[in-house]
Amino acid sequence: MTYVALKADWKKGKSVPVYLFFGEVEFLRREALDLALETFVPDVATRSFNYDVFYGAESKVSDVLGCCASFPVMAERRLVIVRDADKLFKSRSKEEKNDDPFRAYLAKPNFDTILILETSKPGAKNTHPWKDLFAKAETVEFALLSDAITARWLVDRAGHYGKKLDDEAAMLLVSFTGTDLTGLAGELEKLAAFVGEDRERIGSEDVKEIVGKSKSFNVFEFTKAIGSGNREQATSIALRLFADDSRAWYQTIPMVARYFEQLSVAREMIDTRSDAKAVAEALGLYGGAAYFANEYMNAARRYTPQKLDAAHKAILRIERESRISRPDERLLIQMMLSEIMP
Repeated sequence: MTYVALKADWKKGKSVPVYLFFGEVEFLRREALDLALETFVPDVATRSFNYDVFYGAESKVSDVLGCCASFPVMAERRLVIVRDADKLFKSRSKEEKNDDPFRAYLAKPNFDTILILETSKPGAKNTHPWKDLFAKAETVEFALLSDAITARWLVDRAGHYGKKLDDEAAMLLVSFTGTDLTGLAGELEKLAAFVGEDRERIGSEDVKEIVGKSKSFNVFEFTKAIGSGNREQATSIALRLFADDSRAWYQTIPMVARYFEQLSVAREMIDTRSDAKAVAEALGLYGGAAYFANEYMNAARRYTPQKLDAAHKAILRIERESRISRPDERLLIQMMLSEIMP
């Protein structure tokens, strides 16, 4: 199950007694736990009686299950959360391993309690208790987000502040900041405060002003210049990037590599006569971001499959050279552009 589907279920009043939250995006995991508290224990007056948080490294399975077996006090549900649940099962006592009380609880849970086990990385699915959890609990994965899905998340989150974030502004913000949701949430909060109460729209010009970089000189525009075949513009942007930020090389190369991966997907779909809608879906461009599918298709048409393969190899080789010999990065980027652009 996805986080979006989980929220939809809870909004409709649908829930199960045991959930497993896992995945690398801690920001969304924390947000989901906060939502669980608001959903299942909304009354602050009785919350202390019906809400318990355990930490895996400091807790015993028997203590967690004892809490789960209790009935709510002046409320419909109890909420029990186990943070770092993987550590809970690593520290099981010999008696707990032999009696296996957790498996028994999964077979017959208390429907008056919502138990949420949360971890960044669960154990192997063929080991106990993970095999039973994946089979009997509702699992929700919080996986790393693509650039396009992250931009869509930003557009949706802007609504929390009563604002409308333009699709291009969202993509621009991702290109500046990356896909770390904690950092992005902080930037979005700054943007909402910057436009103030009198203005609803947050546009690209606001992102440029707050993030502090010119739209003409960022990695997003750099890849667009490459895709359009404008080597002079791409070189100019790259040199300005390196002049403004000593770390730009380490941000630029992964973005260029990812861009060419997307071009390869688009090129393959063009060859099978796929339309822009299908290309957008394949690249994970949803909502307003689907507009960019045509840009990817136009850029991909400038490359043969052989040229794309050669570009991938050139990017990897130059990235390796930069780590081994640490030459002048400005010369490297010009060398790379001469090899990867049509």
